[in-house]
Amino acid sequence: MAARTKLHIKTGAAATSHSLAGRLLAKLLAPLLITLVLAGVLGGIGWGMHWSLLRANPFFTLRTIDVQTEGQGLTAPAIIDILAEMGYRPGETNLFEIDVRAIRERLEKAAVVERAWAYRVMPDHLAVGFAQRFPVARLRARIPRFIDRSGHVLLPWEAEGFSLLPDIVGVRDPDTLRPGRKAEDEVLLGALEFLRLNEEYAERLDCKVHMLQLDYHPPEKIKVYVRRAGTFRENAQIVVPVRNMRPALNRLAVIVRDRTGLGLPTGFVDVTYQENVPVRE
Repeated sequence: MAARTKLHIKTGAAATSHSLAGRLLAKLLAPLLITLVLAGVLGGIGWGMHWSLLRANPFFTLRTIDVQTEGQGLTAPAIIDILAEMGYRPGETNLFEIDVRAIRERLEKAAVVERAWAYRVMPDHLAVGFAQRFPVARLRARIPRFIDRSGHVLLPWEAEGFSLLPDIVGVRDPDTLRPGRKAEDEVLLGALEFLRLNEEYAERLDCKVHMLQLDYHPPEKIKVYVRRAGTFRENAQIVVPVRNMRPALNRLAVIVRDRTGLGLPTGFVDVTYQENVPVRE
């Protein structure tokens, strides 16, 4: 009997302990649960107010689309058509139903677009625009293409009005270059780097480039053909390295300065050499 009584008392104590623990846990969790419920109620109220005051309010109906463009690569009517395809039309769409991020991403899919923007102007305007890629050279290939300063490929109708740009010839697998994508060919990118540096060195070099020929044989180089200007004869050839181009152009600038000062014509110069640079009339 004593053993049974002892066992009964132990069991009762354990139950009492569990009951106290449960009540303590409930007291601790109650504020959290109340907070979550209130947050949910307030969130629902807030969403309802947002819907009724903004999205369902005719005061915020889209009335005007302001389009800003550079060049003719993507016209204002074409942008309006894109917005209509996305379901955004003046007189029909609520301003707060417009996904401006989606508009930017959609416009930047166009090869000619370098950077796009879209934002709301209260209470009923949408501003949309883009910065256009401008070509700096033409790629000779079965399907002619143009390329901008950063190496993004453009199709001819996206570069209308740039027929006098220099040609880049000898591009490896030119038909694999996809419009809108950036070229990864290091020699081709080197040719673009030369064009950029040629603008920087314009007063020192006076190179009127009309063609760049890519040479992939080691060491990789670029053969630049220029118009008659300064010391250079018509169709003079300048050979420059793909790598360490700036020091090479510094060598070229010294040669141009000296030969111009002496009144000597120049038909060929190879500044891939660091010393004893070959120069011919």
